[in-house]
Amino acid sequence: MFENVDPVLTGETLIYTIRVKNVGASVANLVTIEYDSTLPSGVNGPSASDLSFDYVVDASPTPASPPSLTSTSAQLVDFWPGSIVDIFYPVEVTTAAQSGIDVIALAASVENEDTDGVTTATSSPQFDNDQEFTSISAALDLYVDVTPPTDELIAGSTDDVTFTITFGNRGPSTGTDVVFALDVQLPDGVTRVEAPQQISGPTASFVDIGVGGVYSGPAAGRVHIDALDDGEEVVFEMQVRANANAEPDSAVVVSSSLTSVDQSPLLNTDDDQSQAVIVVDSLINLQVSIVAPTHLQFCLLYTSDAADE
Repeated sequence: MFENVDPVLTGETLIYTIRVKNVGASVANLVTIEYDSTLPSGVNGPSASDLSFDYVVDASPTPASPPSLTSTSAQLVDFWPGSIVDIFYPVEVTTAAQSGIDVIALAASVENEDTDGVTTATSSPQFDNDQEFTSISAALDLYVDVTPPTDELIAGSTDDVTFTITFGNRGPSTGTDVVFALDVQLPDGVTRVEAPQQISGPTASFVDIGVGGVYSGPAAGRVHIDALDDGEEVVFEMQVRANANAEPDSAVVVSSSLTSVDQSPLLNTDDDQSQAVIVVDSLINLQVSIVAPTHLQFCLLYTSDAADE
């Protein structure tokens, strides 16, 4: 007996294969295979209709009769020497199953009855039973997206610009104790208006361990999320301002990356880090004025002395 995967991830289906072989020289008249599973909370066993089979080798002179399958046993009639049949036993592992704690177990045994209904011994009784244990592991797909401001960052302007940082989980499991680093690099003259503020989503906290609003590298801030369910998002916003002494063409860089989470493995690590950049523009203040032309007139006053005489 073997399983298709170990450990099995929450939200997936585990399939046990129970393989029965007739390695003897005689036909087994009525073979009964019994199977018994130990399923923890959050794990669902199959109904009879969920089970299936496959004749890997059919050594009978005529097509073998299909096995009779129930949720706890299967029967094979006239199982010829050299024949091999696989019985597939699916187990649904929901996201409610506890990873790292619970274990799934399946045990199977086989016996044969002759035509008189008497149980007959097999030549290798040590192979008449088997069991398999499978551990459970959570699986989730975490992501972060840093969205740059839509407005320009202009030196000396009184308008603040906003970065949006979104943390999410595509599931299927719930992530607990999720921590993302938030790294902000501010050039001279650019300041953070206030600490990043949560605007939506489940409870989260921001730990500001930076200095003077500039927290880069080892001094990066941290966003801690207690629990992030499948499909949930946590959104933070952060505003920055460029003062008059901010150097044009200098860059503000905001980046975030996943640093830790209780569960593993992660299904996708392509987007568990993100970065956005905005460049400081200069404030140009041009003034235009129209000056009316000045028209001057000169008048020459001539006085004749002869007229006075």
